[in-house]
Amino acid sequence: YYRPAREVGGDFYDFIDLPDGRIGVVIGDVTDNGVPAALVMATTQGLLREITQQAVEPGEVLARVNDRLVGDIPANMFVTCQYLVFDPPTGRLTMANAGHNLPFLRLPDDVAEIRATGLPLGLIAGTTYDQIDLTVPEGACLLLHSDGLAEARNAAGELFGFPRVGAVVGSYASGACLVDGLVDELEQFAADPTIMDDDVTLVALQRDASAPSSSGSGRFRVLDDFSVASALGNE
Repeated sequence: YYRPAREVGGDFYDFIDLPDGRIGVVIGDVTDNGVPAALVMATTQGLLREITQQAVEPGEVLARVNDRLVGDIPANMFVTCQYLVFDPPTGRLTMANAGHNLPFLRLPDDVAEIRATGLPLGLIAGTTYDQIDLTVPEGACLLLHSDGLAEARNAAGELFGFPRVGAVVGSYASGACLVDGLVDELEQFAADPTIMDDDVTLVALQRDASAPSSSGSGRFRVLDDFSVASALGNE
């Protein structure tokens, strides 16, 4: 889900097919919004697509994008960004974070934040980024979100807030329902749902219990195992 605060915005998300069959998932937020932010967003997204075909590890990808942005990004601007690599059959997830909001992981009996640290992109050359590895269990859901959601205000000036985001994450059974639920909660909460101070971006990843097993070669699973006698007519 993506909703810019103006005609154009600085938030972005992307899904990238990687050479090894895994999926790269990106969410980012450029400071400010409008045309300048949109131009920086487009540059950052292009760099990510280029560099993810050369490097796989999320920490290295963010470090390379950062070094390319430093010196070219306008003064007083930077990009918060999260990049993760996900293997659907195994549920293995590797993530690096460049100053972006922590994602929420909904487990069967809990909601947790995934913590990885690093400076936003475009600030300091040579910045390194922590990398975290985990396995997303079957049935679990991961929410990536920009700060336009948590920083929305109601008529009384109260923030929507990260605790409220986490509570909503824990109350929905699937990723698709979660995104719709967050949008509904935001529209009911905001002082004026038609006017937002910042872009709002939501990306939900759901690992279904029916995901194929990674056993054996390739990304296939056995549906049936049978034999047929070698006799004419049995083709």
